[in-house]
Amino acid sequence: TYELIATIVDDLGKVITASDTINIYPVAKINLEMESITHSDRPITIKTETENIGDMELQWTLARNGEDVPIVDFIEGEITAGKQRIRFKEKGVYNLTASATDETGRVFTDSTSVMVYPVGSAGFYLPELFHTDDTVTVEATFNEIGEHRADWTLLKDGEPVEISKVTTGQLTNQGGELHFKHKGQYILRASFTDDGGRSYSYEQTFKVYPVPTITYSLPEYAHTDTDIKVDVNSTEINDLTVEWLLDNTFGFQDWSTYVDGTLNNDGGTIQFKRAGIYELVARIVDETGRVFLFEPGDK
Repeated sequence: TYELIATIVDDLGKVITASDTINIYPVAKINLEMESITHSDRPITIKTETENIGDMELQWTLARNGEDVPIVDFIEGEITAGKQRIRFKEKGVYNLTASATDETGRVFTDSTSVMVYPVGSAGFYLPELFHTDDTVTVEATFNEIGEHRADWTLLKDGEPVEISKVTTGQLTNQGGELHFKHKGQYILRASFTDDGGRSYSYEQTFKVYPVPTITYSLPEYAHTDTDIKVDVNSTEINDLTVEWLLDNTFGFQDWSTYVDGTLNNDGGTIQFKRAGIYELVARIVDETGRVFLFEPGDK
């Protein structure tokens, strides 16, 4: 508080004075700092600095997408002067304002804005086991991907490969259908980055099995005392075991009742004990439980 005094002296030496008082108030300052981009699951720090506030009380208001909203409905955490950790509960564009009013009614304010993005996710599904003659469906779900495109990458037996070189088909944000040309252990990975700069990814491991093949032939006819040599050409048998079955047009029969000798993965020599019409069938069951039957058509 200041007092201003004016004094004059007339010609007779008389002193005349006048005075008045004035209250000078300081100019308050408020400064708010906060990140401009965040997500609804991530707390951020709001820094509130004040100067010359004195006994003035800070008042806080919040606008979401241009409309005033209650702070408690959209912000988790307490907002006071200094540094505080808060979290915005929902997506939107927020404008947070702090204000203080002095005794003269003058209002001092500052505001800060933040864009809050929702939390996205990436996921897809395809069978964990299938074969090179299968076409599999990849079912994908990408939440909050917006206008972005998912990035699909593939590892085969631990090495990166181009999807287009080892498969036929195409993958989009919705997934797609793929046919894998080669056996192997694969890892398919999908990722994207949202508008807020956060990256999401998901990956799945699966195994592609080969389709085994067996070719062999029988003579058009033979006698019960004829040795029949069965030569087998095969691919992708590996550690699998070939089971040999005999069909005499009435269904599969007991091997030892009708045949002398045994056959293995490489074939062998057999002799039929009884006259009849026979078909020799090779059967393979792989690790997935899939059954493969091979019938040369020779009887």
